[in-house]
Amino acid sequence: TFRKYFRGGKSMSHFRNRRLVTDAVAAKKYILKMRLLRGLVGTILVFLLSGYIAVSLYSKFGSLTISINKFESTQYSLTLSETRDFKELSATIAAKEVPDITNISGAELPADLDSIDGQHNGKNYFAYTFYLLNNGENTLSYEYQMVLSNVTNDVDKAIRIRLYVDGTPTTYARTRSDGTGPEPDTTEFRTTSVVMNDFKADFKPGNFTKFTVVIWIEGDDPNCTDELIGGDLKCEMKFSVIEDVRSSQE
Repeated sequence: TFRKYFRGGKSMSHFRNRRLVTDAVAAKKYILKMRLLRGLVGTILVFLLSGYIAVSLYSKFGSLTISINKFESTQYSLTLSETRDFKELSATIAAKEVPDITNISGAELPADLDSIDGQHNGKNYFAYTFYLLNNGENTLSYEYQMVLSNVTNDVDKAIRIRLYVDGTPTTYARTRSDGTGPEPDTTEFRTTSVVMNDFKADFKPGNFTKFTVVIWIEGDDPNCTDELIGGDLKCEMKFSVIEDVRSSQE
């Protein structure tokens, strides 16, 4: 006969079986926990990766975006190009931002900023040259505007934006902090977010306008202080076609 052990007459095999059952339940719980943990980690990784991609694309999009408002007509049409030969045309172009800019004096900027096509940043300044072409069938007018789309740490208080239009430069800056007028040798921003706006008429088919945008932090500005460190600036420049009534009557 089978020898009995333990109190109550339970056999050794009985306790062995109970232990096996307990171990199996614990193993199932462990496997379930690991599956849940893997699923949670996977979800977090996907979320983080999506966020990283979004941030990367945003940073990659650049500190200056130039675009043309759509105009539904082949007779009145504008297009953009980084080069004078217009081999690559687009309704939107974007320039990459310059990392780790510090302040400089505008007097230190090179003299040839308006003579190099495309992006040609230098140490502590942003520079971008592009062209606007009338590739439509009729003469037209167009208006354009530059706006500050994103500003952090009040860096716009000491920023300078120089815009060359067909070789003629104008340097824009915010109104002095005390409200007494423009900074020396500058034209005031139109508003806190609008840098400038302008208009060009009698723009014939095949005509083009050359633009160069230069941005830097002016070290001689009284607002150029340590509080601006880490600040960022993003700009947008927008062009809009205006139908020229005279050309349509010819």
